[in-house]
Amino acid sequence: EVACGLAKQARHPERSHVVNSRTLCIPHRALALCAVEFAKQCDSAEEVVSRLLPIIESAHSYLLPEDFDYLRRGGRLTPLAAKFAHLLKAVPVMMQTSDGTRLERLTVARGFGKALNAVIGDLRKRGITDTSYLGVSHAGNIKQARVAQEALAEAFPSCENGLFELGPAFITQGGPDCIAIQAIDLKAVPN
Repeated sequence: EVACGLAKQARHPERSHVVNSRTLCIPHRALALCAVEFAKQCDSAEEVVSRLLPIIESAHSYLLPEDFDYLRRGGRLTPLAAKFAHLLKAVPVMMQTSDGTRLERLTVARGFGKALNAVIGDLRKRGITDTSYLGVSHAGNIKQARVAQEALAEAFPSCENGLFELGPAFITQGGPDCIAIQAIDLKAVPN
């Protein structure tokens, strides 16, 4: 709504197009880069937007928090569940809903390796293709981020991948040391 309001106030509102990417971080970056390339190839802004829409639909995001207190404060875990999960050294795997409005629990794994396997399994189920870009972002946890990047590269050897620092929006959800894993198909075409 804020973006739409600002677009209306622009000097040339007819040249402003607001697109809800329903995502953050790595897919958001990829979409911006695609939009720049599409602008060179397309005759209109509407055509650029129409080419972005299937790519937006292809995005998947996962969050592996290290600190259960952030999930408790955000209302995703009760205080008792957060304490119990911490004692068990469980790793929650949160995933973004398809409408991009919230995070929901994919699973709770016993250890980081099993959490990664759950994400890889879900990505396989969703049909990740060789034209997908897989990104790992971290909040000051480069060691586990590299482990995640290597696991993704092994599971999806044809996909490009990258390692980044995590943006503040995700850190507020997962807390310090959390890991985000995101995928987006850069060549997605309309169904």
